[in-house]
Amino acid sequence: MTDMLPKRPLGITIVAILMIVQGIASIIFSLIFLLQSAQAMYAFYGNGEGVLSNALLGCIFVIIGVVSFFVAWGLWKLQFWAYWATIGLEIIGFLAGIAEIATSSTPLWTIIGDVILTAAILIYFFVDANVRATLQPYRVPEQGL
Repeated sequence: MTDMLPKRPLGITIVAILMIVQGIASIIFSLIFLLQSAQAMYAFYGNGEGVLSNALLGCIFVIIGVVSFFVAWGLWKLQFWAYWATIGLEIIGFLAGIAEIATSSTPLWTIIGDVILTAAILIYFFVDANVRATLQPYRVPEQGL
């Protein structure tokens, strides 16, 4: 029997790869924040300020990294739930980028680049009918008896 799954569009492949990169970056950032909180705990200086926030950020980045890998796998396998999961993750990333512009000491060009990339992925997923058609729930055609 012939496999009836649609062919994966190039754009979905690119977004899946970007989600893997996002997952790797999130895991790396989580390690940085967790190491910083561990160093602060062992240093015994001050009142421990920043330990909890770094540990919390580290845990959040771990969760985002794992979810990004899972969503990338879903996109690669053309799972219909991956469409909405990608949109959800990208909206969170977009809002975080906007908030970071106002509050961060990170170079503005890196934040704007991240916001533009996130917005481009969202626009692509909403506008391209090929993406929506490919990631629709797969239905087995009914056969007459």
